Amino acid sequence: GNEMQVSFAGKGTNLHRVWDDFIIQNQNIKLDDCLGYVNQLTEDEKKRICNINLVDWMNESRSLLDDVYNFNGHVLNEEYMSRMKPVVEKLLAKAGLRLAAILKYYFKDAVNLSVIESKDTLNLTAADAINHIGENAIVCGKVFTTKFIDKPGRKPTFLNLGASYPNQLLTIVIFGADRPNFTYKPESFLIDKNVCAKGRIELYKEKPQIIVSKPDQIILQ
Repeated sequence: GNEMQVSFAGKGTNLHRVWDDFIIQNQNIKLDDCLGYVNQLTEDEKKRICNINLVDWMNESRSLLDDVYNFNGHVLNEEYMSRMKPVVEKLLAKAGLRLAAILKYYFKDAVNLSVIESKDTLNLTAADAINHIGENAIVCGKVFTTKFIDKPGRKPTFLNLGASYPNQLLTIVIFGADRPNFTYKPESFLIDKNVCAKGRIELYKEKPQIIVSKPDQIILQ
């Protein structure tokens, strides 16, 4: 594709860029177009698409070459762009599904990426936590500052939501004994990220906190 020089609308380029960019822009392909294809798939079809087999994925792409190179000379027209639109939508959708499958496979033990779907548990912002002391809840906010105290016998980790310490709206606390349960370093991995903490809201030195002991109590938004 890089070596195949073509022109479209009077502009010279190569076929690789046409497929990376020109068709998407010319046909105004949006996320909803790709999701439309995904929504038509059965669960079995999605599983087949997401089955991680790089050779199969490569062969699937190569099977499209006859259509990709089906044009006269080195000039592409609107008919070509229109004809390739559903192909590009399908490929983008499959790429998204497959990337998600790879990330879930390799990082399944690192962070719980589940979506919050609970009708029985309070869902609060960090600012609301102070009004629900003693209650179990899911509290969400941005991690502004963190601290890991590496001292013998202690080793707690603090994640400050809503603002930087000492003005935080909620602190997520991980005690040293529970830190080995995490396959990542919370103080570095979660800084500047939007997270939700699941647990009981407690008051410590006039500040609300949630003590967590397992990775699935912290959810990335």
